Amino acid sequence: MQLLGRLLRVSMTQCRFDVKSSAASLYFMSELIASVTLHKVANILIGLRLKDMRARHDCLFYYQISDAAPSEEAMRESGAANYLPPRRQWIRPARADRAGLNHDAVVRKGIWKTIATHLRGGTLDSTLWGQQLLSLHAEIQEAFNAPENTVFTPPDVLLIKKAETGKYRIMAPCANIKERIISGILARYFEDLIESVLDDSCYSFRMNGQTLHDAILNLQTYSQNNTDKMLYVAECDLRGFFDSLCHDVAIDAVKYLASIRHITIDPGAMVLLNSLLRSYSFPGYALPKALEKLKDNTTGCIDWLSPQERNKIYGKIADTAIGIPQGNPISPVLANAALTFADKQVKSVLGTEGFYARYCDDIILLHPDRKICDSGLKAYYHAITKLRLPAHPAEIVVKYSKSHYNKKSRKPYPWGDDKSMEKAMPWIQFVGYQLHRDGIIRIRKQSINNQKMAINKVVATARKIVHKSKKNNIPLKLDPKKIYCKVIMRLVRAGLGDRRPKAGTHPIAEPCWIDAFPLIERNPWTEKQMRELDRHREIASRKFKYWLVNNDNFVENNEFSGRNKEKRPEPFYGAPYSYYCALDREKNRIRDFNANYGNI
Repeated sequence: MQLLGRLLRVSMTQCRFDVKSSAASLYFMSELIASVTLHKVANILIGLRLKDMRARHDCLFYYQISDAAPSEEAMRESGAANYLPPRRQWIRPARADRAGLNHDAVVRKGIWKTIATHLRGGTLDSTLWGQQLLSLHAEIQEAFNAPENTVFTPPDVLLIKKAETGKYRIMAPCANIKERIISGILARYFEDLIESVLDDSCYSFRMNGQTLHDAILNLQTYSQNNTDKMLYVAECDLRGFFDSLCHDVAIDAVKYLASIRHITIDPGAMVLLNSLLRSYSFPGYALPKALEKLKDNTTGCIDWLSPQERNKIYGKIADTAIGIPQGNPISPVLANAALTFADKQVKSVLGTEGFYARYCDDIILLHPDRKICDSGLKAYYHAITKLRLPAHPAEIVVKYSKSHYNKKSRKPYPWGDDKSMEKAMPWIQFVGYQLHRDGIIRIRKQSINNQKMAINKVVATARKIVHKSKKNNIPLKLDPKKIYCKVIMRLVRAGLGDRRPKAGTHPIAEPCWIDAFPLIERNPWTEKQMRELDRHREIASRKFKYWLVNNDNFVENNEFSGRNKEKRPEPFYGAPYSYYCALDREKNRIRDFNANYGNI
């Protein structure tokens, strides 16, 4: 085995894997071909269709205000709708099948039910979309049957602005829908292959159901089981992880994890994986394209390694062999495979008394002994150095302050309440949460700020469209009062979802910001955070209404004019629209659901 195989062999031999002896006879070659089913292809297409629907909904929201907004044709779509039945032809699932499902799940069931009905009736090839679906399925089967003839197109390069001022993240989704489906099937194949040998401390992109919320709960349990001890915490964050991962490290990691299970990887899968990786390089392809897009942006930049740092880490490795495409389905699988070596190294140092968790490239480790905690952190840095990955240098934590949470990596520091130790930090953070030594959970400050920025963006976009309409003499489609109400309800649904009861179904929430934090409960800190968001949204809405009232966009037919212009805008109150009251909503929703549908 090559580089990673030699590294992993040392740590893997010290670990037990619950793999049956019959696993030696497993052979994944036939599994890959068998996985290229019409159902799997359609399922990936449906997922892309749902993303297009959400993007179109966002686009139409502003287009309903004025034609000055970007039209639906200007939206970047995947083209999945060409291979699926039109919306009017979707067969709605029965009421019992819809119970407890959100909108996306109902749509998935409805589209596949329509396709399955045509398949049973033998009429799938009689429709245009059915012919295109069957043709696409045949092309994908051919790609897996003759992988040596499949050449991936270099992916698109998109720039996503980070929370930090002026910094951008590079995303590289697949160039076309055929390659997106091939990548999705390939990712699932390798995911099945390595899942059972991944460490339990890995909580990112797992098939066994582990999520970042489980990491927080396990961390909370570990803290409660060690209430009589002072715990020391260390954290580390890799620098541009996906952009810095070498192709050979990722491939060697997958090969070695397969050998642990005594599985022979389908040669066609390896051919496709190599072809996919050859189509992308961060320093040789994505970075130059991104810098070209930012040439007129004087404040924009891409935060990556300097030439001296690159030479120190990679040496003579060619630029074409560095970086995996962030936004491709295969990338999270390769990330988990590569960092398994680091997971094993850290856990071998911490032993049974410590705690270690990793979500993608973010790690946190705890131990009652400061020296062992420091040794675990050093073991992680040593492992990622062998994996040729850069990391943010660990900083010393001197005292608890607001700047404490701005550090990417931290050397061991004490975790306890304010009275237990003079320099103890009462809160630690991992992914989107912060955890107190007493076990209380609150939302990370950066997540609160991101939601505030999202609120500001909606209001600013609406103002921009109204102003552009006035400037270009484009008539508005709605009067000022309706524009105001439309924007406010947009803010409510984006943050809290649509919980209004609907006839015949249970009001399950649509995806929204608050649903990303199911662990939060009512406590003084979360109450303060939710009030802060309510206050910020109220200020933003009042400023928007004041701008509509006092702006000269509406000389005639302004429903905010007259006596209402002198009156202070009414506050937008109400429990269904409040972040504060959402703290109890999830508990009530589960109670109502069990009462209404417990016997179904």
